[in-house]
Amino acid sequence: MSEDLPKEALKTVIGALCAPAATPHGFDAQADRWREEALKTAMPALLARTSAKRLRSQLLGARRREDAGCPGS
Repeated sequence: MSEDLPKEALKTVIGALCAPAATPHGFDAQADRWREEALKTAMPALLARTSAKRLRSQLLGARRREDAGCPGS
């Protein structure tokens, strides 16, 4: 995650990283693996820059689902 990401973009970035990778034809496992890796990499920076309770909750919830091995999370 870039340090120069505007604060206004955090909600969009967090939403994208926490949403399962879906296509019009169903779940995209390869894209979801990329999303998981991106979320893991960005998590410390995102948590450090995010003070809104709802966004922090969304990040932490996505992390817990991934740790539990839930598909599509």
